[in-house]
Amino acid sequence: MGEPDARKLGSLRAAKGDGMVEGDTRLGEVRDLTPELREKGSEAIGHVLEIARIRMFQARFDDALTLLDSAYALPIYELVDARDQAKLLLLKAEVLLYRAVFANNGHDEAFAPIEAAETIGEEQADRRLLADAQAMRAWILCYRELTAGRPRDAVLEPAQKSLDLRREIGDQVGVAESLFLLGLAHEHKALPDVVEAEKLFREALQAADATGEKRWRSYASRHLGWTCMNRGDLDEAFVYLEESLRLRQEIGLVAFLPPAYHAVGLVQLERGELGEALAYCQLAYDLGTEIGMDLYRFMALLPMGEAHEKRGEREEAMDCYQEALEMAPAFGAVFVNEAKEAIERLKNAV
Repeated sequence: MGEPDARKLGSLRAAKGDGMVEGDTRLGEVRDLTPELREKGSEAIGHVLEIARIRMFQARFDDALTLLDSAYALPIYELVDARDQAKLLLLKAEVLLYRAVFANNGHDEAFAPIEAAETIGEEQADRRLLADAQAMRAWILCYRELTAGRPRDAVLEPAQKSLDLRREIGDQVGVAESLFLLGLAHEHKALPDVVEAEKLFREALQAADATGEKRWRSYASRHLGWTCMNRGDLDEAFVYLEESLRLRQEIGLVAFLPPAYHAVGLVQLERGELGEALAYCQLAYDLGTEIGMDLYRFMALLPMGEAHEKRGEREEAMDCYQEALEMAPAFGAVFVNEAKEAIERLKNAV
């Protein structure tokens, strides 16, 4: 993340000249006026972070990045506390990550701001910053390995580090996130431990409940829903998955509504609620199309086709399967095979 050219000094130069030395002198004089200026700078950065986070939730990733980068051009930026500068870096990493998730590539780009934030955390001996950076590193690794179709063992170390640090400093919201990340790692490591994963998801849910934190409650509920679904407890799965969807709607997490709609559609398909399955999957497809989340536009097609097939609507089912087959190569051979098998099954059905 490069610094904008000639930002601070222009506004700090003395009236009688543009010399760099004189500008540096004035910069030193202005720094002496803190902490009031520093407080104002922190307030300005807080507004930038809030708006950028909303844009990220809305899947407006480029807009969020533009806003975050604009903070470097603020005349007061050089006076901002290093911790606030690190917060900008951490959110930039998160935005870059989610943009990569939508594009299905480019995850490693998010590591650079994480490393810069870690440097600040180490210089400031700030355990909260270091914990947040470790958690963000775990997220990047999680999505990168998922996209590559690899186990997520690499997530374990940074997730555990973030959890340990957050417990030390009493960051209960952060604890909920870290517990969830550890659950993901155990759920998808080379030798999955679904029992440990479920335990961690339930602990994450409890930690989120204790703080009223809806985002991590939504994430934990979603994966508890999958756990229940995998063991055949469809009614309990529906409760968790529907709650996850509701929470994402409440906090405006538009970027990740398509997977929530898709999940409820899947469990309703398994419960034989074919009309509702179609409705939820159609919502996933439509919103995925609108915000450019092609993965869940694609993921919605196969259950939509299956619901049509079970309703005897063969033409509609074939349309879904054919579109899924066209999109599948972008997401891997496994999905190509699933689409082909669905088409063959439909062709061979009496």
